[in-house]
Amino acid sequence: MKRSLLFSAIGLSAYLIFLLHSLPAAQVWRFAAEPLAEQVPALQLHGPNGSLWRGGAEQLAWDGLPVGRMDWQLAHWPLLRGRLHAEVSLQQGDGHLQGQLRYPLKGEQLQLKDWRGQWPIQQLAVQLPTLPVALDGQLGLQLASLQLGPDGWPQALQGRLSWHQARLLMGEAIPLGDLSAELSRSDDGRLQAHIRDHGGPLRIEAELSLQPGGRYRIDGRVGAAEGADARLPQTLALLGRADSDGMYPLVLQGNMPVF
Repeated sequence: MKRSLLFSAIGLSAYLIFLLHSLPAAQVWRFAAEPLAEQVPALQLHGPNGSLWRGGAEQLAWDGLPVGRMDWQLAHWPLLRGRLHAEVSLQQGDGHLQGQLRYPLKGEQLQLKDWRGQWPIQQLAVQLPTLPVALDGQLGLQLASLQLGPDGWPQALQGRLSWHQARLLMGEAIPLGDLSAELSRSDDGRLQAHIRDHGGPLRIEAELSLQPGGRYRIDGRVGAAEGADARLPQTLALLGRADSDGMYPLVLQGNMPVF
């Protein structure tokens, strides 16, 4: 009798695992959409397909703006402990990102870990603040960790954003070199980026601050290195008067779409 009960339990467990393994992603999303929307209201998922364990979505959108196709592979054991761990990738045109997503199913915070990838900056033009010139180049992301609070605003942030082969598009392109920004969160809740150059045509020392609600401000200095395209110092001169180091003041502020 005990042996038959054991075999029945094993068989039932195997059947349940089979059901979960083949559970359609679209069906899972019907149950997950509402609680996830409460924590991250800007996130929308369209056209889920595949299964719970290995699936995707035709389009991931953020605050109504299309991000790209999403694919995921779910880890089995964390789910049995009430935690969703997945390897996620995003793809749109020549842009791609991949990393880990961690989401406790009861009352904790969404986390992104070890995200890497690159994205053509022109594909992001519709999501950037209005600028007087067009931009070109590749944005690279190395995100060690990002943790979102109940309101969708980051509670922790550590990462780096790089702008490779940066260029201004003003008729012909004006090369700027490679730039980078170290990303963090201040104690008062602002997101911060320390921006610097890497010895290219553009010299820059600046700090970006982004507040909840989307208010941003950039304070710093920019200048043209020796041997830079002649149009670069002419363009920078529009910012005002250069200091004794040949650097011009950089002050930008406004609003951008946020979480």
